[in-house]
Amino acid sequence: MGISKGQKKGAAHSHDNIKKRRKHPYHKAKTHEGGHSVLRDNVPRAGMIYPFAQILLRRQRTDIAVTTAICKGLGVPRINPSIVDTVFSQIFEEATKLAGEIPIDRTNADPIEFMRSLRARPDVRGIWIRRYIDTFATLFLILRCARLNWLKNPRPPLNIAEHGKTARAIDSFLAVENLNWSGVDGLGWLVTGGIDIIKPDSRHNDNDNDNEMKKEEEMDAENDEDSLFVEQTAALALDAEESTHAGPSLPRRFDLSLEDIVQGMRRLCIDVDQTALTAAFAKLQIREEEDAAAAAAPAAAPAAVTGLVGVARPAAPPKDANPFVDDEENYVDDVL
Repeated sequence: MGISKGQKKGAAHSHDNIKKRRKHPYHKAKTHEGGHSVLRDNVPRAGMIYPFAQILLRRQRTDIAVTTAICKGLGVPRINPSIVDTVFSQIFEEATKLAGEIPIDRTNADPIEFMRSLRARPDVRGIWIRRYIDTFATLFLILRCARLNWLKNPRPPLNIAEHGKTARAIDSFLAVENLNWSGVDGLGWLVTGGIDIIKPDSRHNDNDNDNEMKKEEEMDAENDEDSLFVEQTAALALDAEESTHAGPSLPRRFDLSLEDIVQGMRRLCIDVDQTALTAAFAKLQIREEEDAAAAAAPAAAPAAVTGLVGVARPAAPPKDANPFVDDEENYVDDVL
C-alpha cells in the first residue's frame, strides 16, 4: 500500500514543527548526550549532594524551563557553572533577607506565599517573575535539600571556604528559616505543584513537553520585555492557570498515601511534624470530597477581572484579607 498525499503532507508538517522546536532555546537547552540535562551539568558541586542523578528537578522539562529562564533573564546564549552559582545564590540571599523582614507567624503559615514574595524581590524578579511558582518552589527545595544532604554526609572538599556561593547562601538561610511544610498550605502544594519531587516513583513523564514548551513560548513573547505590567500580569495568569495552590486538595490521579508523602518529604530533607501532617492530610481529603461534590453540581460562571492586556484573573481579595501578598499582586491591583 502506497502513502497517500495526506500522509505525506502530515509527515512534512510534523518534520517542520520539529525543526522549529529545535531552534527554540527551550529545546536547545535540553540535554547532553547520555541523558544529563544541561542544567544538571552546570550546577554548583562543592558542598552539594543532589537527590536526582541526571536531572536536577526530576523532570527534564522543568530543567529546561529553569535553563531558559536564566538565559532569557540575563540575556546570555547559554549557562555555565559560574552563572548558575550566582543566580542560585541570589535566591537564598534574598530568602534570608525576606525571612528576617516577615513576622514568624506569617512566614510559617504558607510556604508558597513566601515563595511568591521571594520571586518578586528586585534582585531575583528579572529571571523568575514570569515563571511558574511551582518551578521556582521546586528549585528552591531541591537546592536546599542538596546542601542539607552534604551537611549530613560531608564529602571533599570539607573546607566550607572552598564551597560555592550557593552552598554558603543556603547555610545563611537555614539559620533563620521557619517554613512549615507540614501544615495544610505546605502539604497542599507538595501533593499538587510539588508532586514531581514528592511522589515515590522515579519515572519521568515527558508526554506534556509540547504543552509546556508552548506555555513557555507564550511567556517569552517578543516586544514585551520592557513592559513591567505585561510581565507581572502574565505571571499572575500563569499561576492562575496552574491553579495548583488555590484551595489545594489531594489529586486522585496520583493516589498518594500519607506514608508516601512522609517518605518524599524526608527524601527532600523537609522536617516532618507527624501530628500536623496527619491533620492536614485529613483536611485535604475532606476538601477532595467537597470538590468532587461541587463538580457534580451545576456551577455558575466564575467572575473574573480582565487586565489591560486581556488576561483574565480572579477578583482581588480585600486589602486586609491576606497581609502576606507579593509585590506583583499589589502592583496589578494598584494599576487596575
